[in-house]
Amino acid sequence: MKGTIGRRLARSLSSQIQGASYTSQEVCMYDFVLGACEKNDSKLMASFEMHKKAFTFGEMHNEAGRIAAGLFNLGIRPGDRVAVWGPNQPEWLVMKWACARAGFEMVNINPLYTTRELEYALEKVDAKMLVCPKTIGPLNYHAKVQEFIPNLAEQDRFSLNIPSVPTLKKIVYYSSPEAEAGTFQWSELEQAGSDADLKSINEMKVDPHSIANIQFTSGTTGMPKAASLSHFNLTNNAISLTRALNVIEPSLNENTSFLNVLPLYHVFSFVGGSLSGAYNCVPNIYPAPGFNSAASIQACANQKCTFLLGTPTMFTDIVNDPTRADHDISSLKYAIVGGAPATPALVRKANQELGVKMTVGYGMTENSCATFLTPPGSTEDVTCNTVGFPIPGVDAKIIDDEENTLEKGQIGELVTKGFVLFQGYVKDEAKTKESYTKDGYWKTGDLALVRDDGTLQISGRSKDMIIRGGENIQPTEIENFIATHDKVVDCYVIGVPSSRLGEEVAAYIQLKDDTVTSEDIVEFCKEGLARYKIPKYIKFTSEFPKTVTGKIQKYLLRDQAVNDFPELKEELAAMQ
Repeated sequence: MKGTIGRRLARSLSSQIQGASYTSQEVCMYDFVLGACEKNDSKLMASFEMHKKAFTFGEMHNEAGRIAAGLFNLGIRPGDRVAVWGPNQPEWLVMKWACARAGFEMVNINPLYTTRELEYALEKVDAKMLVCPKTIGPLNYHAKVQEFIPNLAEQDRFSLNIPSVPTLKKIVYYSSPEAEAGTFQWSELEQAGSDADLKSINEMKVDPHSIANIQFTSGTTGMPKAASLSHFNLTNNAISLTRALNVIEPSLNENTSFLNVLPLYHVFSFVGGSLSGAYNCVPNIYPAPGFNSAASIQACANQKCTFLLGTPTMFTDIVNDPTRADHDISSLKYAIVGGAPATPALVRKANQELGVKMTVGYGMTENSCATFLTPPGSTEDVTCNTVGFPIPGVDAKIIDDEENTLEKGQIGELVTKGFVLFQGYVKDEAKTKESYTKDGYWKTGDLALVRDDGTLQISGRSKDMIIRGGENIQPTEIENFIATHDKVVDCYVIGVPSSRLGEEVAAYIQLKDDTVTSEDIVEFCKEGLARYKIPKYIKFTSEFPKTVTGKIQKYLLRDQAVNDFPELKEELAAMQ
């Protein structure tokens, strides 16, 4: 009896938590499109507002078949890797579904990559074809391609010879009214496939456990790693995410319309947006090629969107955009924010000013998108202070440095397990292996604790922890507190060198009102933070260095801190 009671007590105290029961489905990405077409092939699937181009599910099915047949005609076969590089445009989405339909592995390339980063990415994954716009706005993709293929115009476009990327044999441009020597135009790709090619495509049987997509990690430290994701990973995440969203109230239903302001290439948009949209037979509205708060507001008003997908930074910009007063966006009822922590102040503002119920999601590329969610209808405490519960089918726990499972309330590294776990890093078996625990959990690198109610509270990245005079300080606590100041828009905190204490606290703050002084911030912090947590260094800024998806690049803040705070040079010298 005592043994039984002891085991039950241990389970109740343990940080190990599980999402609701879930039976994984053996389905492929394109099965979602076929299912939506069976329900209503004339229903809107996607609208690119700035391009004035829209697709019903039936139209996308036809266009994806046409492009898949064209790719097949040009020599692409199941398992070949096709890199797509560009912002949110209709052709990007068509490529996603064409590759999924035929079993081609789509490689997502960050639209802001430099030539060096592009060349690295293409070589890393052995890409066989590159598809991208020739130019769009200020982005000249053709010029970047020419930098690493200077003799492109002289080459046989059917069989390119590129020493740095020997597998890359063909390049297709869209947004290109005129043909460019050495490349194919999108219109040619549309017309390349024959009836026989389409028949071959239609007869293909795609394995759910085959690779569907390769995404590069955001690269906030070191060179990006190429994470491979299967159809099984991605489709089950979309199904489980849907169930998690509807656990308290039916927020995602047949009347939902996603305002998707995220970049298509990012896993949040790829799964939480377009893939979930196809599974639920609901549309995704894309306001512009890149994020624009005014365009997002106008798109929401025009299309009567009900559900926003974005990062906290994007949502903040929408809330604060002056054009919001000129448009009716009362149709917007819910918002999922992810990719970065959401401050309690933002969650409350969304509800108070827009009447929007905010959902906070947590996940990462290697976990095929979401792993935790605060369901719409959650209490303010859960939404403001946690990332909620594991989605159905996900197992998680908190471990120490020796991989021992910690108890609830103890901070350690979050590890995850379940159908979400990716298929590994391309050409990096050692890095893949070291990212797992001995018992098969994925090591997220995030510090967290499990509360008594079973929700997860993220404390910060392991590398972000500030150790000041032996005191461990989590930047998110300071960031969240400073963000409650009524004249602060956003705040990010880093550790900077201190010859006496090891590290000191530095805060970068974006203000609504430039009359606020550093002294005002310090006095405000004294009201709610322990003395050792109060920033010694404060810098007011109009913007933060961040990735295209809105993730703050704190390593760049650390780099620029030496110039922003000249006294740090003396501290560094004293530490030598």
